Amino acid sequence: MKFTKQTKQVVILYASTLSGVLLGVVASIINTRFLSPADYGDVRYVQNIINFIASLLLFGYFLSGSRLLAISSGESESRRIRGCMIVILGGALVVLIAGILICTGLQFAQGKDHIAHLFLLSVPVCAYPLFLNYVNTTAMGDNHIKRLAAARLLPNLSYIPIAYLLYSQSGATSSRMILLQWGLASLILCLIILSTRPRFKRLSPIFRTLNKENKSYGLQLYYGSLAMVATNYIAGITLSLFGTDNTTVGFFTLALTITTPLQMLPAIIGTAYFKQFATQPRIPHKVFQNTILLASATCILFILLIKPLVSFLYSEPYSIVSTYASWMAVGFSIHGVGDMINRYLGSHGQGKVIRNSSYFCGAIKISGYILFVYLWGINGALLTNVLSSGVYFITLFIYYTRFIKNGTTYANLFTVILDSQYDDLWLSKAAAIVGEDAAQENVDYLKGFISADIYGEEAVEAYKDAGYFMFDCWYLADVDTFTFDGDTVTTKLTDGSEQTHIYEYLGSYQLGEGEMMTYGGETFDASFPVDVYKTADDAGEFTYFLFRDDTMQTTWHIEFRYGSDLDQLLKYMEGPYAYWLSAGIDADASPETIDSVIDLFVSENLGGEE
Repeated sequence: MKFTKQTKQVVILYASTLSGVLLGVVASIINTRFLSPADYGDVRYVQNIINFIASLLLFGYFLSGSRLLAISSGESESRRIRGCMIVILGGALVVLIAGILICTGLQFAQGKDHIAHLFLLSVPVCAYPLFLNYVNTTAMGDNHIKRLAAARLLPNLSYIPIAYLLYSQSGATSSRMILLQWGLASLILCLIILSTRPRFKRLSPIFRTLNKENKSYGLQLYYGSLAMVATNYIAGITLSLFGTDNTTVGFFTLALTITTPLQMLPAIIGTAYFKQFATQPRIPHKVFQNTILLASATCILFILLIKPLVSFLYSEPYSIVSTYASWMAVGFSIHGVGDMINRYLGSHGQGKVIRNSSYFCGAIKISGYILFVYLWGINGALLTNVLSSGVYFITLFIYYTRFIKNGTTYANLFTVILDSQYDDLWLSKAAAIVGEDAAQENVDYLKGFISADIYGEEAVEAYKDAGYFMFDCWYLADVDTFTFDGDTVTTKLTDGSEQTHIYEYLGSYQLGEGEMMTYGGETFDASFPVDVYKTADDAGEFTYFLFRDDTMQTTWHIEFRYGSDLDQLLKYMEGPYAYWLSAGIDADASPETIDSVIDLFVSENLGGEE
């Protein structure tokens, strides 16, 4: 079996998450051994409120930033995206501190001086949830799995020995726990953030791009997070409100600590495949199958082991937590599979459907964490957890099946945009960059560069000593349109006939590896990564498809190759497919889409963008 990059990343994340589970359990053992259920509940109550406020402040910008990182053109652009995100983080931190100070005042007004002091003490370390959000989203967008693993391991790895020594020698208090646990975590995450080498120069274009992306994608997810993520913290608030003290808050949050990794484990697969998902027509069958098997096996094993483990590891007052954790395990395992689907839809810019799924889930949480908790206390919170997770998974799965069944028919990009009706549009775009006097000359050059009528060995021979070259970007083999529908491709030929084949993903390959291209007087590496698909059918020139990472959501077109010989298809400047690269556009593309893709083509090639 081929041990792919994604497989390695899944293994790394899975191992680090499992290790994080063990470290989290050890940390919770130390905390609960030295703190009473009420004191432990006080800490978790304060942290719950801070997490709730923090979840309201980013307005989807980090999620949008993650997607921009996934499709960024290079490290320089990625560093500036991270810089933008840190500027936003700084603003959110100021607002978060203000919110904590307001909570402090409210607690003093209610005569809860102890809780008020805990809020006040949390101010120096309150950046932790914002820092964690930054690291998680940037690491996912960068496909930097080791950074994610470090963020999950190092905070508890440092906290455990220091906390044990301090608490055993000097005793534990709620104040010490807040300062030490979140303080160490904030410091470590700050160092990880600095390691991403954010850049703070020339941020204005990045902010504009980020704002545009956020309107269509991140903001939609933010609205969803208000209904789902933020509502997670309502349980801790209502359990305190309807209870006599924060003991049940402590029990509930301890059960959360133990079981939350069950949600993370299947989501790991979606995180590792996030960048690859962006170019795939559907979640590969094996990925989906393995995710469900992983979630189910882990959940069953957890339920079988949790009661004896809790009895062995925790003191007797916390024994009831095993029952609570068993119920949560079911909910979080279901939720984790939903998160994997979430990652796929997110990589394709389907922010609205993710938002809608979150709305459904959030509606259950809001009503359940208020009404059910009022009626049945912590049992009502557990019921809400399971119901909301089920609704989340079901709605995402429905949206996913609709998405992959909505196949898109692609006409040849240049057949569309080189039509004479768009001549004025080409000229206006070019004139904005090179001036009106030079616009026509530059447009003619651009059009000619991508509309050659020779390719392969004939092109290699023609351009060998010519001092220039052109690309044939038309569809080959008498193709009129392609329809990509999940893992199925329907090819319509110019004579009206059609053929359909089912394809399997082979992996990521490097097209043009080792080949050099000279353009504009500069010589550079012409290679770029492609995702390769193959059909088992006798499909001739349609046996293999090679896709670049362009999508209709990101660049308003797609770029691909197809042919019968993979080795030859992976050669860019030589062989039977030399100087040929097809491009497609939605056959039903709107005038706005056509305007955008012409603008992109002109600006990229005439120097309007970096």
